[in-house]
Amino acid sequence: MSHAIGVKRKPLLLVVVSILILITALLTFFVGNNLFGSNENKEETDDVKSTMESKDDSTEVKEANTETDGEEPPTVEEVQKIQETVGVANKDVGAFVSTMHDFYNETTGYGQIEHLNWDEQNQKANEIVDELEPMIASTSDQQLKSDLQSITDLAQKVVNDEQDSGHVRHLHRFFHDLDIALNNYDGTSKIWGVTKSLR
Repeated sequence: MSHAIGVKRKPLLLVVVSILILITALLTFFVGNNLFGSNENKEETDDVKSTMESKDDSTEVKEANTETDGEEPPTVEEVQKIQETVGVANKDVGAFVSTMHDFYNETTGYGQIEHLNWDEQNQKANEIVDELEPMIASTSDQQLKSDLQSITDLAQKVVNDEQDSGHVRHLHRFFHDLDIALNNYDGTSKIWGVTKSLR
């Protein structure tokens, strides 16, 4: 009788072991591909990969980060002051920035920066150029005006069919930093340091 019970336990043990192996494999896959992380963290991972994979792309990333070399990021108090002054005075710009930041989070996060839909990126870049022109003219804050002009220049490169993911990454970073500066974006505290508004 004890022999029959042992035989019944072996298939159950095999099922349990198989399930544990499957769970381990799935967790390894999700953790290994950073599928539990945020778009912002994935972008940081993509930056490291792109620096190793493409010299041209890493140059663009390096240029994006060298603007604040040696400078400390703004303090929480400094960011709050910008939000309370520049952010309040430029709510229309802030709303546009938030919408664009959402777009770039959705289209470049989780490794999508490596597989961009260039028609979609070109269309959005065209929208950026068209929408920012009157905003630049009506903005009195010179640092914000400079940031918006830099964004327009980058977007124009995408409109001109320069299919360089570095331009898209840099646009994303501009909108990310400005979303913090103007709208109190709190998805992450990471500041890329590409804007003049957050210096």
